[in-house]
Amino acid sequence: MKKRWWCLLSYVISINSLANVADDSLMILAEEWAPISYQHEGVPTGYAVELVSKLQQQLAKSKVELASSVSFLPWARANQIGLSRKNVLLIAMSKSADRQSQFSFVGPIAQGSMGIFVNRADDINISQLSDLTNQGNIGVYRDGGCEQELSKNYQQQLSIASYPQQTAKQLLLSRVRFWCQADFGVPHTLKQIGKQKSDVRMAYKIKPLALYFAFSQGTEAEVIEQWHLALAEYMQTPEYTALYQKWFESDSHPNEPKLFAVNQQEPAS
Repeated sequence: MKKRWWCLLSYVISINSLANVADDSLMILAEEWAPISYQHEGVPTGYAVELVSKLQQQLAKSKVELASSVSFLPWARANQIGLSRKNVLLIAMSKSADRQSQFSFVGPIAQGSMGIFVNRADDINISQLSDLTNQGNIGVYRDGGCEQELSKNYQQQLSIASYPQQTAKQLLLSRVRFWCQADFGVPHTLKQIGKQKSDVRMAYKIKPLALYFAFSQGTEAEVIEQWHLALAEYMQTPEYTALYQKWFESDSHPNEPKLFAVNQQEPAS
C-alpha cells in the first residue's frame, strides 16, 4: 500500500512540475519501457535516455532551450500532453499515418519487430494475423503501437494495460493468451518482473518496427532540425555504435536519420 501511495504521489508531483515548464522550453517525456527508457532507483536510464543526454551535450552550444531532465509518465498521459501543447519531445514513438498528422519525427533511433508473443509451452501456430480471431485475449498497453495496430479488427479481444510489465504478467499468469510487443523490449520487460526471455516465444511477426523522436505540433522547425543534425552526426561515431550495442547487443544500428515534418509523408530534404 505504501508503494502504491508513493507512486501516486510521484505521479502528482511530476504532473505539477510539468505544468510549470515554460512554453518555450523543450519538455522531454518518456515512459517506463526498458531498455528504451526507464528509471533505476529513481534515476532515468535506458538507451533513449542516454542518447538524449549525448545529443543535449552537442546542442548545449546552440540556442536550443532544453529541459533539465527527462520526465516519466504513463504513455497515454505523455501522448496526451504531446497532442495538446507545443515544444514536447516524446522518446520514443513508432511512426504511423495518423501520428504523422500530429507529430514531426526524427529517426529512426532503433529498429526491431512488432510481434505476438505467447507462453513457451503454448504450441499454437500462427501463419497470419487473422489466426488470432477468437483464440484468446491479446495484451497491449494503452495508446501504444500494438493497440493502434490491432484495435480495428481485434478490439473485443484486447486487454489494455498502462504499462508493458502488466501485459507481460498477464501473459505468464494465463490471463491473456497473447502479448503484442516490440521484440527489443521483451527481454528487459521480463527481467523487470523476474522472468526470462526463454519463458515466451514470438509466435508471429506482425511487421518491422522503427522508433523515432516525436516532436509535438508547434515546435519550431529550427529546433527539430538541430536535433536531426545532432543525431545524424552522433550516429556516425564509434561511441554511438557502442551505445547501441550496450542496450541491444547488436552492431547493426540506424545510421541515416531522416526528418519527417508534421503532415509530411516523405522525409524533409
